[in-house]
Amino acid sequence: MGSPTVSAKSSIKQAYGRRKEEFARRALELGYRQALKYIWYHTINLGNGLLTPGVYDYRETLSAFHFPEDMHGMRVLDIGSATGFFAFEFERRGAEVTSVELPSLKQLDRFAGQSTDELIVKIQRMQFPRRP
Repeated sequence: MGSPTVSAKSSIKQAYGRRKEEFARRALELGYRQALKYIWYHTINLGNGLLTPGVYDYRETLSAFHFPEDMHGMRVLDIGSATGFFAFEFERRGAEVTSVELPSLKQLDRFAGQSTDELIVKIQRMQFPRRP
């Protein structure tokens, strides 16, 4: 399977833009202005019609991971949980969850020769693309 076509990439970006706009509208309606300052790595249903505009949406493919439906009595360590989709899902299934993440984007791994600033700019462009 090859890379997405230019039109497919454009369609994906447009859909992501719509999700971001809807999230911003609903977050403001609910008085959650603070939620707008975060980068949402995962799509997460926060309730009250508030769906984060994550880059990764595992909701429809979750069954492919074959997690047990009942995780009561289990302890889960979620390392690098980003915005926590899996941590929340494990807790919903009854597990006791410990979730850890880097304190800042400055601690992210990067390719040899890539500066932290270059990586952060790349992530920001993914999250906040320039409009034509």
